[in-house]
Amino acid sequence: MEYVQAVLLQLAFQVPLLALWIFGIVMAAQRRRVYPALTWVVVGLTALCLLRLVSTGVNIGLPLWASGRGYSAVATGQLLAVTGIGQLVVELSAWVCLLVGLFGVMRPQPSGVRQSAVEK
Repeated sequence: MEYVQAVLLQLAFQVPLLALWIFGIVMAAQRRRVYPALTWVVVGLTALCLLRLVSTGVNIGLPLWASGRGYSAVATGQLLAVTGIGQLVVELSAWVCLLVGLFGVMRPQPSGVRQSAVEK
């Protein structure tokens, strides 16, 4: 129960950021037909949201798990470093998707796709 409370407390502080990313996912998903590159924005923001949720659980749970198994503080730190590298790789990939999607929007529309009234 302590683990769940700790994770929920950490996630409570991240609700504004997660809400903003979810709003971005919804907005990009609605506009994908006009701007196909926004699919990458959906992928990137979804990955960032999932990474935030998973990494919060791992960063709290791994030290608890390691201490229960008798790992030293150094060994626990090494485990956290390895998971941190994995988190960094996923986060960098998500940001690449996000940037590709955002700057891909500026490409010309394929023929047969109508422009929205805002762009005219």
